[in-house]
Amino acid sequence: ESMSKISFWSLWITLAIGTIVGISLLLGIGVMQSWSAVMLGVALSVVEVSLFVLLLRLLPQWPQGKSWWLLPALLWGGFASMVIIFATGTSASTLMIMYGLDMFEASMGGAYPEEAVKALGVFLVLTAYRNFNRPWHGLVVGIVVGIGFEVVENTFYGGTGAVLDPVSDVAGTLSMWGMRTIFGPGIHGMLSGIAGWGIGLALFSAQRGVIWRLSQVCGWLFLAFACHFTWNIQWPSEDTSVMVMVCVGVVMYGTVIGIVAYSWKKAKKPRMMTTSCRLAMMPATPNFHSKRTAR
Repeated sequence: ESMSKISFWSLWITLAIGTIVGISLLLGIGVMQSWSAVMLGVALSVVEVSLFVLLLRLLPQWPQGKSWWLLPALLWGGFASMVIIFATGTSASTLMIMYGLDMFEASMGGAYPEEAVKALGVFLVLTAYRNFNRPWHGLVVGIVVGIGFEVVENTFYGGTGAVLDPVSDVAGTLSMWGMRTIFGPGIHGMLSGIAGWGIGLALFSAQRGVIWRLSQVCGWLFLAFACHFTWNIQWPSEDTSVMVMVCVGVVMYGTVIGIVAYSWKKAKKPRMMTTSCRLAMMPATPNFHSKRTAR
């Protein structure tokens, strides 16, 4: 219970600060670049978030109970994580340039802070709300956090696209959104989902030791980091870049599909159990909400 309270207040205090700063940055895009890009970005964000949430809700892995956790998960990905990343990512990129490793500038500037900060948000949400008690819940929360991050990042890039387009702000924004969506649909959701699966395993697996739990967090988080790092490498050849991105995509999307398939039957069983059977299973898993049993 104390753990859930600490997580809850840590989550919401960070969200309050991050959301204020994040909205200010979006307003800055409107003032300095294009209001059309901001408004169009908000509309496209609503569409993308709604689509992913709808698809996730169709899965048996979706947590039962009221989805009060959904908004903070999206806000963490979209605003709180962005603020932390802006404060930490630049130093990693600068370090790569200092050592003459320019091709890894975007890799370190993106993968290093982004995956760790998004994973922190997944952990806070999983331990702050009562809906969660199974490893696959980490996958779902991770995807939601990642999609929140992705739509806000696309909105920032959309502002750049609006400025660069010589004809129309709308055309430039749509072009940037389209390029990022076609060549990496839901990429941040997939990456955070992979890391979230590891966090879920660590939190909600029964009869496992501390070393095993830490290995799951580190192992799956490293896989997400490695995929992101490799995806962002600025290869000297465009053909090489495309080939590498395809390979990373196969690993990344294939991993998420594999996790969903692996946990599908297990996730369906609790939905078919009676409440008494479900409650009987609870003591087998770590409980961060001892006075508020998850449903």
